[in-house]
Amino acid sequence: MAYLKNGFNLFFWRIHEKNIDDFCYNVIFFTMICVTNQVFAVATSDGDVLHATTPNSTEIGLYPDLNKPIFSANGIPYFQYQNTEKSGEIRNTIDKTSCNELISTYPEHFAFYETNKLSKYECHKYALAKLFGYKTMPQWIFHTLIPSSFEYDKYLKSTSNPKKGDLVIYFNSPTLVGATHFGIFDGVNVISTWGTDTDDAYRHAPFFTPGMYGKYIVFYTAPEETDFTSIKKVIEKQNMDKAYSEVLGMLEESDKLSITTASAPFITDDMEPYEVETILRTFKNIKKEDRESIKDLTLFLIDSKVTMVEDIDEIFKEISKIDQTKCERVIADAKIIPINRMTVYDFAHSSSAVVSYFMNGYEISSILKEVNNLPEEGRPEILKDANRIITKLKDRDVSDVIKFTANLKLPSNERSILITSTMALIRGKVHWSDVKDILNAMSRLSLEEQKNFAESHKGEYCSDTNGSFFVYQHLDVFNSQRDQVKS
Repeated sequence: MAYLKNGFNLFFWRIHEKNIDDFCYNVIFFTMICVTNQVFAVATSDGDVLHATTPNSTEIGLYPDLNKPIFSANGIPYFQYQNTEKSGEIRNTIDKTSCNELISTYPEHFAFYETNKLSKYECHKYALAKLFGYKTMPQWIFHTLIPSSFEYDKYLKSTSNPKKGDLVIYFNSPTLVGATHFGIFDGVNVISTWGTDTDDAYRHAPFFTPGMYGKYIVFYTAPEETDFTSIKKVIEKQNMDKAYSEVLGMLEESDKLSITTASAPFITDDMEPYEVETILRTFKNIKKEDRESIKDLTLFLIDSKVTMVEDIDEIFKEISKIDQTKCERVIADAKIIPINRMTVYDFAHSSSAVVSYFMNGYEISSILKEVNNLPEEGRPEILKDANRIITKLKDRDVSDVIKFTANLKLPSNERSILITSTMALIRGKVHWSDVKDILNAMSRLSLEEQKNFAESHKGEYCSDTNGSFFVYQHLDVFNSQRDQVKS
């Protein structure tokens, strides 16, 4: 890098000092500086610049000579670290220096690439996820607990002519035993996560690494007539076939058909094998004669949307507990509550943001349980009143709202007036715990007083006010004034 900077400085000094007619001479002069030192620059993703060398410039020892692989007895091409005085000094420094310090000390060999959101401290998982183009970590790579559990020689092939995007594996000796580090080759440098003092991924010279990563690297590429995307699809299909086999393997064909038919609407192309296995296993554990009805009832309940698939088994289990002769009516009543999509307060973005979200399986199964516990007579009216409360809430205490509404033990018309009057007090979205305080206080008033209070204080309660304080400030005063009038 120093050569490059000095070349620029000298180039522009000569233009400044000499006549512009010398321009062509200076271009040639500067080009000779670059060629003589055999230096060029590679831009990184974040705009930093890394030093790289031409294939013949390996004297620094951090870049392997790609023209001189060492072939092992079984024909695997290894590229070896050259222990020069300079590279030895640098690698000794690496072993006792943090990554942030290395960035500032050796910017020509080491640069930040990206924040690693795929894996923590596990270079082989990061490299495999990058190799196959994943944006999030798939379960099959996540469960590759040790590097050797992935069959590299089964799906990839070693190469003496590496290209951009190939996998790089480090070893202490040319034996393919005990891989020490993994990265992705970018055509000159390596992208990898070190897992030493940070989760970040870095772009670095191939042998700008801690000494424990070894002195040998092997490049792996896709075999002829295929690519990494095709290999990924093969692996994913094998994993999915294994999931089906784990659940269905020993069953009779009619039972297999029953399970796969009932499961089909809940299985999507982007599911992980473990999710598919969960759904298959859940239907396997349901009586054969009940599978189709539970499938149909679940689809009816969630409007055929299965965004909560990770908990879908919770819904299946809860439906299977309901008396099947009454199940259809229970679920139809449950749909009075907007089970599939709720509008809630979004704490993550701002104090006033309201967003839609899909309930998870646990929440839906909790609602089903409460609905099933309600008396069949009057159940729709209870749920309608509960839903009028739910639409005003910031939080997701739906099952508790249903239980509270049922426990009011009021005639339907009186419960409706109480809830209508209380909701009239509320402006915007509020917490259920505060609404509960106000409902309890309002229930001590007569129906006429509830209406009058709601009219006098319409829209005065909002999320900025504590519910118990609102009761103390307004409802208690109202009660006191009422008692004075009576006396």
